[in-house]
Amino acid sequence: MKMFSRRSLVAAGCAVAMGIGSMTAAFAATEVDLILTNGKIATVDAQNNFVTTVVVDKGRILATGDASIASGYTASKTLDLGGKTVLPGFVDNHVHPGPREPLVAPGEVDLVHAYTWAENEKALREAVKKLPPGVWLRANAFRRYFTDAEPATVWINEDVKKIPTRQMLDKVVPNNPLIVRASQLVVANSLALRMFGITKDTPQPAAGDGKIEKDANGEPTGVLWYSVGDAIEAFAPPLPPTPKLSARDEFLGYKDFFVNMRHLGVTSLNIAAANQYTLRLYQNLQGEFKGELPRMTVQPGLRAEDFDALQKNLAALEGYGWHTGAGNEWVKLGAIKMFLDGGYTFSRPWPINSEPHKHVETYKGGWRSEPDYFYHVFKRAHKLGWQLGIHSAGDEASVIITNVLERVIKESPREDHRHHLIHVEVGPPEATYQKMKELGIGVALQPNFTYGLQPFFSLALKGEQLARNNPARTILDHGLKLTFGSDERPYGPMYGLYAAVTRRGADGKVYGPEEAITLQQAIRAYTIDAAWQTFDEKTRGSIEPGKVADFAVLSDDIFTIDPLKIKELTVLQTIINGRIFDTPAGLPNYYHPVQQPRK
Repeated sequence: MKMFSRRSLVAAGCAVAMGIGSMTAAFAATEVDLILTNGKIATVDAQNNFVTTVVVDKGRILATGDASIASGYTASKTLDLGGKTVLPGFVDNHVHPGPREPLVAPGEVDLVHAYTWAENEKALREAVKKLPPGVWLRANAFRRYFTDAEPATVWINEDVKKIPTRQMLDKVVPNNPLIVRASQLVVANSLALRMFGITKDTPQPAAGDGKIEKDANGEPTGVLWYSVGDAIEAFAPPLPPTPKLSARDEFLGYKDFFVNMRHLGVTSLNIAAANQYTLRLYQNLQGEFKGELPRMTVQPGLRAEDFDALQKNLAALEGYGWHTGAGNEWVKLGAIKMFLDGGYTFSRPWPINSEPHKHVETYKGGWRSEPDYFYHVFKRAHKLGWQLGIHSAGDEASVIITNVLERVIKESPREDHRHHLIHVEVGPPEATYQKMKELGIGVALQPNFTYGLQPFFSLALKGEQLARNNPARTILDHGLKLTFGSDERPYGPMYGLYAAVTRRGADGKVYGPEEAITLQQAIRAYTIDAAWQTFDEKTRGSIEPGKVADFAVLSDDIFTIDPLKIKELTVLQTIINGRIFDTPAGLPNYYHPVQQPRK
């Protein structure tokens, strides 16, 4: 793509002017900041039109059309797209910013970078060298990273296609009790099992979601699921304090998160479950780096696990003094975020499902908050003018939340509330879909979960619930507003678009092809409709005159390539408010943050 300076364009214009004399005075061009030309630019307007040229000034789109519209303007910069495809900047409906991996304490080792068993062995050997025999070693193998070779956060390595056993750990760490946390499971070596009291004769837990994995001879493998893994972690001596980042390092770590999201073409994002400290931090970031970072909508997080928490949250609502929408175009308040159930990765209780979870046949999940407590918080928040965005992963959770919202909305009708359910990884029954339509309740889906969380879904779900996870087609067919985002699994819109269109999991299998949607529908869910969720559809989310100049320039034509290659696309340039940011060469098209101290 060619970039022309204003000086060169003006010089060329002067040369032409010499040939036509003073006639040019009557047709003086309007000076603008930027013209994008020679592109395949998807406007994502109501008709899904394409244009070749966009004129930008002072961060706003002035005009769109074919190349002829540029003749009326003189630009400080002209970006020749060379036929490249441009989309509106992506609007991610669900992110969790910030330094995610703290420094490790003595007696602890981080394995998230170790993608082969050999790399795990090396890291464990180095860590145990620093400890005397008999001292506990803890490891973290919670794969927040994401690659095609290792999509799951379950501890399975590229060269050993299974979860490691205690015998494998014993060869590396024989003289120290070792426990490795790997998302919803813990793997322990023989010494740790012996000290904790787990043997061949230890029975399975009588209730709950815990499980001691055993081999064909009844011997424990070292793999401890859920509550049993929690119990051995609690049994181990506590770690010494973890070193802390300085306030400035933490601040810049958050900045790095947003810069990486920008490299993925994300120009607006919805921050889930923030607090007063992080809200202030985001305001300070936008103040110091204004124009460099995506626009932020911040969801205050509230919980209501018990009566005391309920009272605190009601008091917090009264004390805010504002509601959804307060702020400016760079950082503002969004919906209140609350949780009913858990998630399919590390969160517990697990999602509330109508069917038992596949791996624990008697367990249907549990709630984090009592539905009656939800009613009181919803009612007050709704009356105060807040939008509500409620975590709901299981199908039964969506039923419960919709019923509570129905009660609140009917008691206090309010136009255009835009309340929505978050995740909906297992779709609710038909009656609930109909009720959501009647009440105007939307769905904030993360379509990349079909790909990135497929190993978890395969462990937990079966039948139709597995096949139709993240039911985008059903949601649209019921006339509900559907928005897209990422929620860490991984960050990167291309994986969400890929999964929404192909319905392929990380294992390459197609899950519920009837839930696939068209590429245009998927793009709208990740742009203009996601902007709707934050009440911004009139100012962003599409490439139309009057809207902010936020764009993503793609490496290939997403509309003509094989859909299976969508997840290979990268964003070459991201434009925020008319300012161009090049993506560093070689940067992957996904992201999950890792925080390290600055030198």
